[in-house]
Amino acid sequence: MRILFLDIDGVLNTSHSSKLPMITSPDIYKYSPLMKLHQFDKDCVTCLNKIVKATGAKVVISSSWRLFFPMEDGYGYKVLLDYIKSQGIEADIIGYTPEINKAPRGLEIQKWLEEHNDIQSFVILDDINDMMHLSSRLVQTAWKHGLIEKKHFEKAINILTRG
Repeated sequence: MRILFLDIDGVLNTSHSSKLPMITSPDIYKYSPLMKLHQFDKDCVTCLNKIVKATGAKVVISSSWRLFFPMEDGYGYKVLLDYIKSQGIEADIIGYTPEINKAPRGLEIQKWLEEHNDIQSFVILDDINDMMHLSSRLVQTAWKHGLIEKKHFEKAINILTRG
């Protein structure tokens, strides 16, 4: 199985999309009356969908967005998935990385990998480089533009297909 670890801010949510009206829903509102979420940049969503379609990769959420919703009850996870899907993501999202208090994201990803032994290859899409020993698998984006099609697409495809 090919896995794409997905951050949201700086990958799908960019400086451009952060200027768009924020979204809430009754489900999101349940967690906080003040909670509103940024819309995703449509071009970044298109690029992610192309990467997934080209490689058959499954998505694991590594974004701090997973911490906004209590995942243990299953309902918080469903609300997050529903929101992500509402933004046009066509990927098969199969889970999320565990939270390890104050640990770099690379260690959270490593923990997830240790619990899943059927991984053929993986790539990390993130705007922050705290991947430590996994940094060779990182496609680093930037808040300004997020997931830029040609530059990031080719690198992600290469990492996922080389095994």
